[in-house]
Amino acid sequence: TSGELAHRYLSKQEKLGTRVLWIAWSEREKRGLGDFFEGLEGYTLVSNVEDADFILVSGVESRFAGTEAEEACDYERTAEHRLYRPLFRAAIQRMVPMICANPDLRVIRPSGWRAYLGGSLAAYYERLGGQVIYFGKPHSSAFEEARRQLCLAVAGNEEAALELELDEDFRICHVGDSLQHDVRGARSVGFAAAFVGRTGLHADDMGGQDAPLTKDGVRDLCLEHKVPLPQACLPRFQW
Repeated sequence: TSGELAHRYLSKQEKLGTRVLWIAWSEREKRGLGDFFEGLEGYTLVSNVEDADFILVSGVESRFAGTEAEEACDYERTAEHRLYRPLFRAAIQRMVPMICANPDLRVIRPSGWRAYLGGSLAAYYERLGGQVIYFGKPHSSAFEEARRQLCLAVAGNEEAALELELDEDFRICHVGDSLQHDVRGARSVGFAAAFVGRTGLHADDMGGQDAPLTKDGVRDLCLEHKVPLPQACLPRFQW
């Protein structure tokens, strides 16, 4: 996952420093973040931007996560940048970099509402002039790690996995509902892409969940978003 990639980077990096201003979720245990800093020796969570070496974005709901100054906000539902504007401007004045552990901009929750994620916060930080290091789709590191893991699982050992990675007959298809993060990211590293069109992020663009999924509709949407065509399209992802 993108979180695992970020964790691995933090376990090895020495340039950014060790004082972390963490933006995360309030219910971190349920989100798989309860033990995020396990195995990361020497890092300290800080409660103000003046003490931070870098900002880590693992969610959007809780500022100064893991400290006594932790405070929640409703950015996930509102995408109100003003909730973070003073904090971000102060950080950028100090040239504090940001690590974004999930570049996804939006996601459709099971009940149907659109949630705004860490990628939208990171994009806003960049627009204000901040520096962001991304882990996850659509960046190639996430797909290359997926390729490595799949090849290892199929081949059974590292040597055979390396040979499999070079085998042009071993093809991988990535399935997702985001043109930018799934289709563009998969195609950029040589994966096939299967686009889920009638549910998820682009359901409204395709006319809603009850609308027919057509070749022309997908083509026009890809042209609008300036992404390559997927090799396959699915109305929904289910099993």
